[in-house]
Amino acid sequence: MKAILSLFFIVTITLASAQELDSMSNEYPGVYTLVDEVATYPGGLTDFYDFLKSELNYPDQALTKGVEGRVFVQLIVEKNGELTNLQVVKGIGAGCDEEAMRAIARSSPWNPAKKDGEIVRQILIQNILFKLPKESN
Repeated sequence: MKAILSLFFIVTITLASAQELDSMSNEYPGVYTLVDEVATYPGGLTDFYDFLKSELNYPDQALTKGVEGRVFVQLIVEKNGELTNLQVVKGIGAGCDEEAMRAIARSSPWNPAKKDGEIVRQILIQNILFKLPKESN
């Protein structure tokens, strides 16, 4: 079932505490968490939301089990805009984790981040809210 019909979602760039940011940058040397210009989807967040609306499918298993919640996907936006190192850092199961990663991985190359005028690699966490439609009476 297409996401636009059965899935309400919110995608945001999740901000982590300074301590969490330090630990992430230690895990991926040469990848920044704090930058002057954040990596962005071409066309901005509205276009990213539109892309996800057309791309996401609510997993059958999640529909059957009534699973809702947020999936947090960590990713690196490379200097060329490619998304790499996608991994679910907090999931809800029932196929939603895999669907969130699949959809994000299919997105167009992003506009890379900049720090001190230089293009740099940036680590981000995107979250997608899977919410079942309300039943009408």
